[in-house]
Amino acid sequence: MFDNGYSLILVYLLGGLAGTIYETFLNFKRKKGFVFCSGSIVTPFNFVYGFGGILIFLSFFGFEPYFMTSWCWAVILGCGTFLGGFVEYMLSFLEEKICHTRSWDYTGKVGSINGRTTVPIMIGWGFLCLIVMYGVFYPLMHYLIQPYVLKYENAALAYHLTLIVLISLCAVDLVFVLIAIIRYSRRAEGKSTLFTGGYFLDIVFSDTFMALHFPNARKTNLMRGVKSMNDVKTYLGNRKKEMKSLFTIKKKLI
Repeated sequence: MFDNGYSLILVYLLGGLAGTIYETFLNFKRKKGFVFCSGSIVTPFNFVYGFGGILIFLSFFGFEPYFMTSWCWAVILGCGTFLGGFVEYMLSFLEEKICHTRSWDYTGKVGSINGRTTVPIMIGWGFLCLIVMYGVFYPLMHYLIQPYVLKYENAALAYHLTLIVLISLCAVDLVFVLIAIIRYSRRAEGKSTLFTGGYFLDIVFSDTFMALHFPNARKTNLMRGVKSMNDVKTYLGNRKKEMKSLFTIKKKLI
């Protein structure tokens, strides 16, 4: 079942996609309206859940012979709960320290741990891990990829190339996300761009763009009070002049 590094890529993609679906559902359930919560720009794969899936998957290394035993599910649930919460906590910490933003804040929630994760959410990580591993990953590997795809050279090559292309897009996506959030933070603090021509970042990754792609991000000044989809719509309406002025500047410079 562990097909070298390709299994890790598949776990990242499956975990990231499951995370996007889960977060989108949560936002819809909270009556914020439909918001595609991938936490990314180019791909539909959520980084937090993708990296969490990889860390959890690595903790299972060596358990493959016991995967279908009666007790292994409990180990997966426990690892998913602890490691999922650890990844969520650390990514929140790093985001705040590096980008000066917080994409989630559970302060005041039941079982909150410094507002970065909660005990119920950690348990949710565990059950999500069970669903992905037993409901998606294991059936794919055991009943489709190993007996059919990897059995034939051309099919295996196409499968591996597809994974490489997708993970490469995810890497590029991550770079874009970091650039966008860092510039977003500096703009909120009234700081200039870090390099000549960086004003193009204010056009490409404007506040309007950030409100659409990262509606849950809590900024120091600009996005304070934006807590629902209606708030986002109101905010976007108030930022139309910003986009017009930025494109006017661009035309003059060109």
